[in-house]
Amino acid sequence: MMTNVLGVRATLRAVRDSYKEGFDRKVGKGERGLIIGAMNKILGGDDFRRIVLWWLFEAPDEPDPAILLKEKSTKSLTDGEWFALSDRAEVYHNEDTLKWEVSQTFEGILLECLSQAVVMFSLPPQMTDMTVYAVRELDGRIVRIINQGIAARTVFASTQEKFSF
Repeated sequence: MMTNVLGVRATLRAVRDSYKEGFDRKVGKGERGLIIGAMNKILGGDDFRRIVLWWLFEAPDEPDPAILLKEKSTKSLTDGEWFALSDRAEVYHNEDTLKWEVSQTFEGILLECLSQAVVMFSLPPQMTDMTVYAVRELDGRIVRIINQGIAARTVFASTQEKFSF
């Protein structure tokens, strides 16, 4: 089932905008590191994490292929943005592995956000040398973001389907 990522983005922005210093909890360094690491693992690295952060918190609401995807560093995230991300990540302690983790829902949301960002805007030129940007399997789907030198496209398919690009 697809998540309404535009709704998720609107909610994250609303949570960020309503964040009150001293009223809402601050996200600590350890939790921030966990979220950064999880985003890198899920999205395939720093570049895609930064693109998703830009799309979530700064990108215009309307699609525009003339706009290049930009990047937002975790260093520039406000306390409100960290709070919103932490709330959506649903960090929990896995009793089986004895490790702190983010929810699988958050994984799906991130992949769909990246897909939506690529659909709404254009990839920056420095990223057009790569062929396959991200490959992640989640809930029986493979999300592939492919660049064929002209434009990027997003393909959702079951793991049983064969791809011909």
